[in-house]
Formats: sequence, C-alpha cells, structure tokens
Amino acid sequence: MRPVRWLVSAFVAFAVAWVTFMVPFGRYTLFQHLRRIAGTEEAKELGESVTEASGALRGEVQRQVGEALQRDAGTR
Repeated sequence: MRPVRWLVSAFVAFAVAWVTFMVPFGRYTLFQHLRRIAGTEEAKELGESVTEASGALRGEVQRQVGEALQRDAGTR
C-alpha cells in the first residue's frame, strides 16, 4: 500500500507544481501573479510588520520561558 500512497503523493505534488508554474490564469501563471503581488509596496510593508511582530513575540516568549525556568529551578 505504501508505494501506491507514494505514487499518489508524487502525482499530486507534480500536478500542483505544473499548475503553479505552467498554467496561465489570465496573462500570468500563478507563480508570476504571486511574484508580482510580493513586489508591491503593500506586501513589502506587510513583510516588515510581520518581521517586527515576530521579533517582539520571540522576545516575550524568551522572557516568559526564562522566568519559568528560574521559578522551577529550585523545585528539583
């Protein structure tokens, strides 16, 4: 049964890749549409905002984990 699942998975992956890179939706393929969207100022601003937010979240998680480790250090 594993070879059949592997073949189905490979076929689906190939089909998705083929549609993404080869089938035009209007004037462009899906990949070309995504590249054009990613090149807009709005998308760049969104990327910068996500980077800033993820940095703040990372710092908060590190702070909370550090505090929890300090509290739990004396329990063992």
